[in-house]
Amino acid sequence: MEPADRNRPLDTERPVLCITPGVCFGKDLNRIGFGKGYYDRFFFANAGKTIIKAGVAFNECIWDELPANEWDIPMDILISETNIYEKERL
Repeated sequence: MEPADRNRPLDTERPVLCITPGVCFGKDLNRIGFGKGYYDRFFFANAGKTIIKAGVAFNECIWDELPANEWDIPMDILISETNIYEKERL
């Protein structure tokens, strides 16, 4: 279930791991979610925090690349049953 307040900032300064759901992901670390923008708004509201954005998907749900809008926030890492894609070493 989603929290009622989608724009609520985190109340911690410690790094946070956010396992982010999606319908599909791209090797470019973009994702297509479920259409409500919850996670993008959450990441935007917490832009100053250290949040490791992780997508987990089966290989069948990973494309070479996906379209993205200016408000879409890409993952930091994408993990499948056989591969790991990341934008930089964490």
